[in-house]
Amino acid sequence: MAAISKQILYKNILKHLKTNPYGLSSTDLARNLNINRMTLVKYLNIMQANGLIEYRNIGMAKVWHITSKYDLINSILRGESAPIQAIIAGQHIKIRNEMGDMIPLSLFRVIKAALSLSKNPSKTQYEAGQLVAKNSIYVNQDLNAESAIKTLARVFIGLRLGIILPLQVSPSFWVLKLNESATSHGTGVKGNSLCHFEAGVISGIISKSLGINAVVKETKCIGTNHHHCEFAVKFTKK
Repeated sequence: MAAISKQILYKNILKHLKTNPYGLSSTDLARNLNINRMTLVKYLNIMQANGLIEYRNIGMAKVWHITSKYDLINSILRGESAPIQAIIAGQHIKIRNEMGDMIPLSLFRVIKAALSLSKNPSKTQYEAGQLVAKNSIYVNQDLNAESAIKTLARVFIGLRLGIILPLQVSPSFWVLKLNESATSHGTGVKGNSLCHFEAGVISGIISKSLGINAVVKETKCIGTNHHHCEFAVKFTKK
């Protein structure tokens, strides 16, 4: 199933569940969507792991329904949250005296689940990561490779995104390992690369640190049945 058709399927599932507040079984959903039930169950499980839907057992059947978090996700998709540029402009201000600036990992994943419903989710999340890195994180510029990697690792630890380790470093190509990814570690979601946001952050931090364009692609992911995540970093002239 092509990437765009997966997004259409997710939206159609949500549409059917929204119009049936008491929920639908996978058999009913498969019939309504004209899709193989076993194929549908795979995507229901992915959506459940992302916090979009959940089920309750009625006899032997699982009846699926939208979670209470759906309204939050829907509002993000409609653009009702604070504009990104306004957030960036006020990032230096201490907003919460008591609560600080950390949120639960589960909420971070719910917000990312909203991005997964966009027309090009991997590109959207990658560019969001770049935006965060380039506009919201201060790093020294004109660093060498070793210093840039140390800076990147420090940023990832500080943001609780995971633990970065270099596996291969050459003038034109790097391989970076990510342990305990904030996106994929322990989610149970299988079949797809998931850490596009992290790839974007890596790209933005390295590009700022070295003063050159860093194009980053996730090559291994917990979501593709690996024990950790890996990223290939290639460099191009600005």
